[in-house]
Amino acid sequence: MSIKVYSSGIQNDISNNASELFINDMEGVYQTHSIYRGIVATNLNREEEYKELLEKNTHTVCIIHTVDDIDYETLDSRVLVMDYLIFKEFVKKVLYNKDTSYNFIGITYDIDNEIKDELIAFYNNVSKYKSDVIII
Repeated sequence: MSIKVYSSGIQNDISNNASELFINDMEGVYQTHSIYRGIVATNLNREEEYKELLEKNTHTVCIIHTVDDIDYETLDSRVLVMDYLIFKEFVKKVLYNKDTSYNFIGITYDIDNEIKDELIAFYNNVSKYKSDVIII
């Protein structure tokens, strides 16, 4: 089942606390669910920051700047980090009608709620509401 978790007190807060809170919430999901690979959609130009935070938590991370002919299933990274504009392209070109091992999608808390809702709706529409993906 898809799980949608919204942290209410930090909307539109782009401080480091929002970044760290997102990472803590993500770690909580990783500790309580069997997550094989994850995707983290960030606000524009925040990919490096999240990569560093995730690597501090022992995740192998790859930043995706463009969606091209990469075999994502063989990438040696368990978390892909991309800005939210790339995320939509990634969903259309990589996740559309494919069984993938990506079963976690995190949309960082520094993204505006309207954009977050649009990204989730876009993903659900394209993926036909895959039931095995956890979304925070």
